[in-house]
Parts: sequence; C-alpha cells; structure tokens
Amino acid sequence: MYRPAKSRAVFFIVILVSAVLLFPSCDEDDDTAPASSFLYKGNTYALTNGYIIPGQDNGNGTFTHRVGLFTEGVVEGSTPTGFSGTGSGLLISMTTTNPSNIQEGDYTASSANDALTYKLQFLAIDDSVSALTNLEPAGNGPVEVSVSSDTYTIVFDLNVPQSIGGFEILFGTYIGTLQ
Repeated sequence: MYRPAKSRAVFFIVILVSAVLLFPSCDEDDDTAPASSFLYKGNTYALTNGYIIPGQDNGNGTFTHRVGLFTEGVVEGSTPTGFSGTGSGLLISMTTTNPSNIQEGDYTASSANDALTYKLQFLAIDDSVSALTNLEPAGNGPVEVSVSSDTYTIVFDLNVPQSIGGFEILFGTYIGTLQ
C-alpha cells in the first residue's frame, strides 16, 4: 500500500483545479471593444474622429450633410471625399430638415433626398480616404442618431455590398463630438 503517492496526486489535482478557477488567464474586459468603434469582417476598428460637413440644400426642405467617422490618421481635407490621410472609417450622407447639422432619429437607407434618410458613401479599411469612390449599391440597415448637448451617439448596423456578391455586416457605434 503506497498512500503518499495517491495523496500527492489528489493534492496536485486540488491545486490545479483551484488555480484554474481562481486565476483565469483573461480579464473580462480584454475582449471589450472601445465605446466608439466598428466591426467589419471580424476586425474591430476604434473610431477616434467624427466630422460633419454641412451640406447641400436639396430644394425640398431637406439638407444632406456628410458625416465621417474615422480612426486615427484621417482628418478633414480638401480632397474629393472631403477627408485625407490613411486609416479606416466610413462616410455617410445623412439627409435632415436641419440646414446646419444632423438631427436625432432613426435613418433609413435611400438614394432619395427625404428627411431621415442616409446613403453610405464609402468604407475605408486601412486605406487612403482621399480618392475613394461611392459604394454602389450602398447597402442598407438602420442608422440611429441621438444627441445630448454636443455629444452625438451614432449606431449603425449596415449590410455592405461585396465585389464578389453578397453582403458583409458593418456594425458599430460612435460616441463623441462632430467637428
């Protein structure tokens, strides 16, 4: 009868189980995306810059503004897109009844210039944003805007067309000011 080895084995198993339960390798916050970010093709991109370019009068009581939500490295610039630099993000044309800003509400995808509609103009993923062209078709899905003081919360859940056919989900939230 060799009891010490059996006792050592039980002791080792108890220590091992205790270590696994008490000292997990990952903190719960490790997988949390930044508050302002978007998810596309399994990758998360932190949105650090929000811009609004007040837009055109559509002649029907609506105004189309361009809203750019980008990662570090992208700034407002005098290019065809209105932005310059290299990074990731999206440009959305949003039509409202406010001549100088976007308004709160639930926006739907449309190429018409009706109030509370939008069109996804482009999506950049680690690319130069100065020469990107429009997405055709633009995709669809809800865009929700809420405003508190000068802080905007823009939540989007879009279907982005792929060149090989089909759609890819673009989901995210921007919380911050629009410069």
